[in-house]
Amino acid sequence: MSNRTRAFLSFLLTALGCSAPIGIVLWIWWTHDLHLNVYSDDTFWYREYFPTYFNVIVTVVLSFVLGLIAAGFIWIMRYVRSHD
Repeated sequence: MSNRTRAFLSFLLTALGCSAPIGIVLWIWWTHDLHLNVYSDDTFWYREYFPTYFNVIVTVVLSFVLGLIAAGFIWIMRYVRSHD
């Protein structure tokens, strides 16, 4: 395996390692209360929620994107520290 392939796999594993806790936090903190519409009939307030599959898709995509950003930041910090 070449160094470039090994570095890419290491970056990918770092991104996935960062994505998992981010996804858990997003799911617990944000998407369980993600709703489409709020309305009232002058007595009660109602919420129309997105379907669960939509919440799962949003959580997975956001957690992977934020995981890539976190992994990029980690790799930049490693590069800066190693070249000082």
